[in-house]
Amino acid sequence: MQTYQQLPLPAGQPPLRSEGTYLIAGDLVEGLGMVYAQALRQDFQARLVLIGRAGLPHAEHWEQWLVTHGPQHEVSRLIHQLQSLGAVGTDYLWFSADLGDAAAVNAAVAESLAQLGEIHGVFHAGVMGDRASCPMPELTQPTCEQTLRPKVQGMQVLRSALAGQNPDFVLLQSSLSAVVGGVGFGAYAAANAYLDSLATQYRGRTPRWVSINWDACRQDDVPQTTGSAWLDRAMTPAEVWQVTQRVLAQPHLSQVAVSPGNLRDRIDQWIHHPETLSANPLTTSTDPAQRSQLTSEYVAPRNAIETAVAIAMQELLGIEKIGIQDNFFELGGHSLLAIQAVTRLRKEFQVELPMRAFLFEAPTVAGIAKMIEENQVKDADQAAIADLLNDIESMSAEEVEKQVNLRS
Repeated sequence: MQTYQQLPLPAGQPPLRSEGTYLIAGDLVEGLGMVYAQALRQDFQARLVLIGRAGLPHAEHWEQWLVTHGPQHEVSRLIHQLQSLGAVGTDYLWFSADLGDAAAVNAAVAESLAQLGEIHGVFHAGVMGDRASCPMPELTQPTCEQTLRPKVQGMQVLRSALAGQNPDFVLLQSSLSAVVGGVGFGAYAAANAYLDSLATQYRGRTPRWVSINWDACRQDDVPQTTGSAWLDRAMTPAEVWQVTQRVLAQPHLSQVAVSPGNLRDRIDQWIHHPETLSANPLTTSTDPAQRSQLTSEYVAPRNAIETAVAIAMQELLGIEKIGIQDNFFELGGHSLLAIQAVTRLRKEFQVELPMRAFLFEAPTVAGIAKMIEENQVKDADQAAIADLLNDIESMSAEEVEKQVNLRS
């Protein structure tokens, strides 16, 4: 029977080379890939091979993307991060590919070896859990395959593409969901358990394989208070990088679970006594004594969007009446319920609602509604800009000049 014991992680010398070449593959928008990329460039002046998810713009199209999309769009933020790494083609190579597509990955690796030489380390950084949550009634075969593909088939393809290479290590970004489970994480936990099994299977071999089961991680180093003890302890990029180096510095480790709290207590709660997870002291907000536990007075929704957000929260939390200033976490919510709320609101309003903004910046009805409104405006503006650019591309120089004069 598998067990876990607490482990000290002393500082040491990780097998990272100055000006070495490192391959980072996976979802660079949602995963930890860009944390690794920025740290390797800053601390080791490393040359990088970056393989992001399929559908991301090529480097020659970045400026056009930034013109037609807002700065808060997740891909816009990624492009700015990529531009901060140095010169594409010299300091790093950039590819956008489905990791399960053998032809695309083989071509990217072959081009990288030809331009940069041997690869000294591999980081597999898949999507984080907020994108992979799926309620069990919706866990269809295609949904499972979508979650499993980048980690199962993706690792098989990557291993094949790197055949003949002998990197110092292969580091896999796994998840604590493979240890403690989680509502909505059926396929996601299975995909990460596969990565853990790879690290265990290749223990003691060369190259070294190691899997890290991450808990909640943030994408910035600015401390914030959300009202959720679990989220307030989420690891910052600096902490992620420090832990990664310490794990790599211990050559005997093949799998490490990283938990901000006592892991045994969490396993006991989630695995042995899951009934305690459903206990919610705020079962209904009609009881004045229960509203007294909140830091805000009840304020009713003011428009249709706030009403829809409040209804979504009420149904998920089992609370009859939620005001626009009530904190989601003070109401008894947690990150897994937040994922379900965001998934529902994305479908209902057809907008890109950032999960991490919900968790860390605006966990209230009013805050979420404001984000939805802002994203609706951005989507409309971006569509108008895209239509204008398409019109301009089809015009002659004289027609463009005429239109500009008319508009001015």
